[in-house]
Amino acid sequence: MFRPVYLRLQLLAVCGVAFSPLTASAGWICIKNETKLTVVIQEVPDRPVLKRGKRVKLLPGEVYREYQPTDGERKVQVFDARDPAKPLCTTKIDWSAKGDMTLKLEQTEKVVRLAPVKPPVPPVVQVGSAQPPKR
Repeated sequence: MFRPVYLRLQLLAVCGVAFSPLTASAGWICIKNETKLTVVIQEVPDRPVLKRGKRVKLLPGEVYREYQPTDGERKVQVFDARDPAKPLCTTKIDWSAKGDMTLKLEQTEKVVRLAPVKPPVPPVVQVGSAQPPKR
């Protein structure tokens, strides 16, 4: 049988776990295909002995989103869907878990690269102008 002291300790432990604040920092990685090609993105391990990641096919204008619970880095290769033997680009993606990361796949003069998207700048609104309105 349980003694009252042990029951209280177990109840206290369960309450401590159940009512503890849940802190989870997470983020999304979004990759948008802004090329005119159908591409395949695949994770590549650092060591050749390990298996490659799953292949993700992106049509022109399509967006791939993946949830990342922690921060880290990943090496990816981008292939043309018609020629999967030769990579168009190889890059390393670093992300922090505190926010989302948006990347775009763009083509400039026969070179395909994966670049971060800069967030849009909000328009500047002037309040209380000293000039009278124009008529």
